[in-house]
Parts: sequence; C-alpha cells; structure tokens
Amino acid sequence: DREFDQLYINLSDHFEEGSVAHTVEATPGVNLDLDAKGKLLGIEIVGATDVIGTPADQMDFSGELVGVKEAAELSGKDKANFLRDLASREDFPKPVVELASGRYWLSREIERYLRKEKIAG
Repeated sequence: DREFDQLYINLSDHFEEGSVAHTVEATPGVNLDLDAKGKLLGIEIVGATDVIGTPADQMDFSGELVGVKEAAELSGKDKANFLRDLASREDFPKPVVELASGRYWLSREIERYLRKEKIAG
C-alpha cells in the first residue's frame, strides 16, 4: 500500500478471512497476526521506510524468507560467524522482521549482498 507505506507478508498457505485470532505489536510499525493456537499467519509492516529503511513499493520480495541458520548457510559461515562478520555490518541487508525466535531476511537480498561483496573483495 503506497499511501501508508505498508506491506503484508502472508506466511500461511491456508489464510482465510477470520483466521486471525490475535494481533501482537512486535515493535512500533510491526504487527504479527496469530491464529487461535498462536501460529504466526502473517506480518504487517506499517511505515516500511521507517521500520526497515526501504519504502514498501520499492521492495523486491522474490526469494525465500530465511532465518539465521539458512542465511549463514548461504554465506558459507557458521551461525556465530555469520552474525559477527556479516549481519552486524552497517551495509548488510536489514532483516524483514526481528522476532523473539530470531531475525528473518529475504534470501535474494542476502544473495545480492554476497555477490556485491565478492566483486568488491
């Protein structure tokens, strides 16, 4: 939604109207939609520019949503080294969302960053 710089990430194959039982504000501008059993159905981001640094209408959502383990595998590092050497860098892609269970990125953003670093390195 360009007017509100808003986006929604649907994480459920069976998302139907009325299936959201509870919405939790994870951080300002990030809302988590949960079903009656507490399963995460989707993530709403309002004010994407402020929350993740990129306007919603300029984001490329191709690729998979990956956590630390998968992101580390993409980079060829173990989890600790990935977090220390890459994820902590100012120029590394910002996570799509940070939850109690960890940070999540789009695989394509990480792959693009790694290609750029390989060329620069």
